[in-house]
Amino acid sequence: MSNKTKDKELEKGLMNVLDGLKETRHDLEEKAEKRTWRDINVPSTLYDAFSRFTKDEMTDIRKTLDIPNASS
Repeated sequence: MSNKTKDKELEKGLMNVLDGLKETRHDLEEKAEKRTWRDINVPSTLYDAFSRFTKDEMTDIRKTLDIPNASS
């Protein structure tokens, strides 16, 4: 096999991997959007509002707003 043929096969393989990664990223972004913008019940309690977030998301909010003594 010539180097040119190997290079073309490698390029084709890398492009397939890249396409797969793009599709995976798109799927993850779509899933996050659906979770973020899911329906809410009105009226809503603070518990209902905050229970939508993961612990990491709540930590990010607490740190961003600099809220002391609010960790779990």
